Amino acid sequence: MKRIYILASLLLGAAVITSCDKTDKTPVFTEPTEFVLNTPAYAGAEYDLANSEVITLTCSQPDYGFTAGVDYTLNLSLNEDMSEAIAVGTYNSATLEVDPETLAITATTLLTTYQAKEEKDFPLVTALYANITAKLTNSGKGEITSNTIKLEKVKVHFALPPVELPKKLYMVGSDCNWDWNSCSKSFVETNSHPELLWRLLWFSDGATFKFNMEQAWDNNEFGYEKAAAVVDNAGAGLSNSEGNFKIDNGGWYLVHVATEIDGRKLLHTVTFDKPNVYLTGTVSHAFTKDDGTLDYWTGNNPIEANLFTVPETADGDFISPAFSANAAADSGVRAHVKIEGCEWWHTEFMVFSNKIEYRGTGGDQPRVTGAQGQKLYLNFSTDTGKIE
Repeated sequence: MKRIYILASLLLGAAVITSCDKTDKTPVFTEPTEFVLNTPAYAGAEYDLANSEVITLTCSQPDYGFTAGVDYTLNLSLNEDMSEAIAVGTYNSATLEVDPETLAITATTLLTTYQAKEEKDFPLVTALYANITAKLTNSGKGEITSNTIKLEKVKVHFALPPVELPKKLYMVGSDCNWDWNSCSKSFVETNSHPELLWRLLWFSDGATFKFNMEQAWDNNEFGYEKAAAVVDNAGAGLSNSEGNFKIDNGGWYLVHVATEIDGRKLLHTVTFDKPNVYLTGTVSHAFTKDDGTLDYWTGNNPIEANLFTVPETADGDFISPAFSANAAADSGVRAHVKIEGCEWWHTEFMVFSNKIEYRGTGGDQPRVTGAQGQKLYLNFSTDTGKIE
């Protein structure tokens, strides 16, 4: 019995020691208190970004109490206090191999944004300030910012791409809980008018909204106060609400945005028109020309007889007048909206397999036949339609 007792004691002691070993090896997170970005040996020399292969910066790894993956974000500013800083990029090593072109793009953005430099002012030599923000890769914990270093002479070439007119435009607002994915349909490009994008949209009373070229919060979105001009041709009651558009009188509107390039700025004119949709072509109701002959191609000067009815709800159909004649395969059913300064076919669309397809910048659309007395039904909330 004595031997069994001694053996049991030894086993119990081993278990305790093993337990202690496991406890001692458990990593314990520590908030770092020091993080150093090293000043390069040649910080006082001139860095020519156009003729450099790579710029290497080094820093210490923050002490988190254990070895772990760390994200290092390099920030760049024109100011020693790092105000108005822009992130250059994020790296996963304490030795940052920085692409000079990426650095030049960031520096050019800073100079054009905060010092009003223009392309003709480049190349130029400027001082740049940098620091690094570090945090654990997986959790984002332990964020800490390094000291700031100065690169005294950086030769910066103009590195921004040309400014282009937007080919996409989206709207987001209170009617969709400010969610880009659930609210926004892409605006439609206008044939022969690269500056113009349009869309038929429904708004509730008092709705607020803004626009962007991407479905994202990327600081390029614009509301009422950032628009170059706002034109209300339809009694929508547009106003500024904390920088957003606000509409007093909800309902359907034809919204179009014309963009002008001014230097590196995009100037947007936002116009609200009545949501007029028209038939044209041989199924439409003819008008009498000055010489007394009839003409069915009324697109450039649409008449009331070819106007679709407008639904009173967001999910309702726009309904055309009854077709005045059969539409042969060579003429087809044709429909469009009217925007001042545009030909009818610049804003044409038609239903194919119950789906509205917009001509946009493309060529002539295939013909869709129709019979006298039929009507065209269009739902612009779902971009669907039918002829019956």
